[in-house]
Amino acid sequence: MWWQTLSTCLCQLFTWILRQERIPSAFKQSITVTLHKGNGKRKTDPNSYREISLLPVLSKLFEKVLISRIEKCGVTTSLNPLHFGFQRGKSSKMTSFIYQKLLTTA
Repeated sequence: MWWQTLSTCLCQLFTWILRQERIPSAFKQSITVTLHKGNGKRKTDPNSYREISLLPVLSKLFEKVLISRIEKCGVTTSLNPLHFGFQRGKSSKMTSFIYQKLLTTA
């Protein structure tokens, strides 16, 4: 079946990446899209928009594989509580929120 071939290819690619200890530059490239927030916000107001970065699907899939491996090793319990990378339920949005709070209270 085609999905078995795809699975094998992805496994080989991810294993190669892990052995090289280098993330391909294509995995780091994103497309930034500006979206209107909606909810009756004025389209003429620049604050009514937000930017999102669209990452390649393969890089997102690779992240999921890494998260799974890290969790199996139990590494997440020893991470700094302010470390948000490669952990379920944590994202860069949380980091941005904390950073903004620190800036406004400083």
